[in-house]
Amino acid sequence: MSEEAVRSSSLGPGILVKRMKSEDAAAIAEIWAEGVIQAADTAPFYFKQQVLQDFKKYRDEALTYDGDVGPQGVNLLEHWEEEGRVMFVAFPEDNPGKLIGCVGVQLGCDERIVDLESTIASIWKISVEKGERRRGVGKALMEKAESWAKEEHNCASLRLVTANTIAVTFFCETMGFVKELVDWTPWNDIKTGQIIGRSRRPLWYTKSLAAD
Repeated sequence: MSEEAVRSSSLGPGILVKRMKSEDAAAIAEIWAEGVIQAADTAPFYFKQQVLQDFKKYRDEALTYDGDVGPQGVNLLEHWEEEGRVMFVAFPEDNPGKLIGCVGVQLGCDERIVDLESTIASIWKISVEKGERRRGVGKALMEKAESWAKEEHNCASLRLVTANTIAVTFFCETMGFVKELVDWTPWNDIKTGQIIGRSRRPLWYTKSLAAD
């Protein structure tokens, strides 16, 4: 697989996708952190408050010196250059100095641990700058991650987890993912905090990488 891929588009300039470098870390951290909160904003109103609280905690922990992102992304390169995982970043072809998206892909389904024996690859920390969405950036990143999993590691399937209801449409309708696991998520009364119901929510989405 080549280091860099160019995607032509009738919507505008092509997209360059390549492995992250140390100088990309701060921009990745910023785009990802913003994307976490934007994902929480897509939650249904009846448990958005809880989702937002959980996502902020997840973001803040990742951005600490002990987190996998770190302040200004200082831990990203070490984490994503480990054997069995990689992070790709996207740039506009006409402005290769402006990072506009990122995606991490690794062997195994536990974000904390790489499983070099796994035939399943998983997607993590995918995010696209808000002003660059609907231009094919996410598709270009996902295609690169899929190619890494299939061509370099002979994976049988690709998995991801998301609570972003807008992103779900993209992953299922554009990228060919299907729902896999479902759990019953509690939602709370805004004033009392008491659980007043549960919502059925898919956790994992899977795409087969087997040859047709």
